[in-house]
Amino acid sequence: ECEADPEGIRMRDGYSTGSKGECLWTANNASAPVKILVLGNSIGHLAGKILHKVLEGNKDVRELRLFTLHYTIDQPAFCAPFLETWRKMVERMQPDITLLITNDSGELRQPIADLKTDKILAAYVEFLKPLSENSKYLVLDEFYPASATNGAFMSPQVFIILRICKYPVGRAYF
Repeated sequence: ECEADPEGIRMRDGYSTGSKGECLWTANNASAPVKILVLGNSIGHLAGKILHKVLEGNKDVRELRLFTLHYTIDQPAFCAPFLETWRKMVERMQPDITLLITNDSGELRQPIADLKTDKILAAYVEFLKPLSENSKYLVLDEFYPASATNGAFMSPQVFIILRICKYPVGRAYF
């Protein structure tokens, strides 16, 4: 099971959501070189649980840190403090791999008329810069086409994760 992460809370200057979405899995091999950080919303949380099972026993992975919260990325008033802590977390942890795993953001999927003047794209790139600069690899997992399933919009990766985690599709999974 994913354990409490007091070191992660210190990296975030004491910020904690108090949720199950912030925790740490450590390997038996403390000298392993690879540190992985999963950031995101509830989809990142579910994906982190799957990644842990996939990486368990991998002799190269030292730790898998999870810092996720059930939110949608296009609710900035609700999650602004949470998103700000991502920068601190990545700067202080210096992960080898940072995975940013969220479900689709309607705002970020709007057509881009001009790469040079698109304000939403520019803000997103600025948001990602410190994550990219302080991780060896930054992996963005989003931007999937969505389709209606049981009256709710669900991207293919959400549907697959819910099935793998044995959550009933079409019901709330928070």
